[in-house]
Amino acid sequence: MSKGKELYNKAILLRKEGLSYNEIRDIVPAGHGTIWRWCSHIKLTKKQVERLRDKKRNTSLIKNVMEKAQKDKRDSLVWAEEKLKDSKINSNLLISGAMLYWAEGYNSNSNLSAIFTNTDADMVKIMMRFFREIILVKDSKVKIMVRIAENGNVKEAEKYWSEVTNLSLERFQKPEILKVSL
Repeated sequence: MSKGKELYNKAILLRKEGLSYNEIRDIVPAGHGTIWRWCSHIKLTKKQVERLRDKKRNTSLIKNVMEKAQKDKRDSLVWAEEKLKDSKINSNLLISGAMLYWAEGYNSNSNLSAIFTNTDADMVKIMMRFFREIILVKDSKVKIMVRIAENGNVKEAEKYWSEVTNLSLERFQKPEILKVSL
């Protein structure tokens, strides 16, 4: 039997045992595409599919992300508990701001900033209070960017959000003009 046929048969046997294409590739010296072509017609049992799904979920990347999320959660709880001990802190604002940030905010690792995006003026007002009163962010550190449809009036939008946030127009970055497709 030729070497190619031996590899093919080995790959087929391993797939029938429920191994993933990557696991087969670790044993059979052939490319991923080749192994897929050889084995894609093989139906796996429900148990084999579940094993592969679980294996995929438990990759080191996922584990690292989950561990970081758990650490961030623990750190956030410690921070919140410390803030709540401070009798000057408005606990309703703390909770509201934290929940809004959790739902509508994110961190930018590239410039070490917290970002909050929303079109509801009341939510933006709460977040501005949260940043100012709870996080103690100075207005000089806040930047605003208006995202507006290409047919919108940028100056009017910036004036509106300046009033909502109580920030000067100097705090506004270049607007993001969104293309409107009909």
